[in-house]
Amino acid sequence: MGYWTEGQDKRVGVVGLERSGRAAVRLLAGKGFSVVGMDSKESVPGCEACDVVLRGPHDPAVLDGLDGLVISPGVDPRSAFVTAARELGIPVIGELELGFLSSDATFVAVTGSNGKTTTVTWLAHLLKRAGVNAVLAGNGGVALCDAILDQPDAELIVVEVSSYQLQTIERFRPRAGAVLNVSPDHLARHGSMDQYTRAKARLFENQHSEDVIFLN
Repeated sequence: MGYWTEGQDKRVGVVGLERSGRAAVRLLAGKGFSVVGMDSKESVPGCEACDVVLRGPHDPAVLDGLDGLVISPGVDPRSAFVTAARELGIPVIGELELGFLSSDATFVAVTGSNGKTTTVTWLAHLLKRAGVNAVLAGNGGVALCDAILDQPDAELIVVEVSSYQLQTIERFRPRAGAVLNVSPDHLARHGSMDQYTRAKARLFENQHSEDVIFLN
């Protein structure tokens, strides 16, 4: 866990500099990492917390000297660039995993093809009304790393999770997790309905016997 939370003398790349990527950069820079921001779009805005910003097609040569790679949900973990990083032995995670490793809060996670945003919004609302210091984050709203930085004292984080985010987890463990529904979606990315369903099911893969699963 300390590998991603102790940045001294580590140089890490962040691929994709939209909302999730920028949140990851902000968290990493705050922990002392040297961050190389990368985005395939030439038009991506500047990144103040990045030490270097590389725009345009990703050149595997830039992987030399990196100690890790954090990819945004929109970046396919099977892409040639990410595959090259793994072949070089560079650890690769997503912004969701980075946020989880950087927080001591309890996590409640919701995924599904439809209804995620509505469900997590109501969950966070109900928990707050019950007196719990709960924070809403994830796929549909505030990026998880931003939520952790902005509300470090949160007791519980309700996180909306997409299949893209679940492709890059390692230790992510919600104490309660729900899959609302699974219908054909994002098949161009996942390749088949079976692979899409398997990505959703990763929500539960690190849970323990005392954790809770909710299925439709």
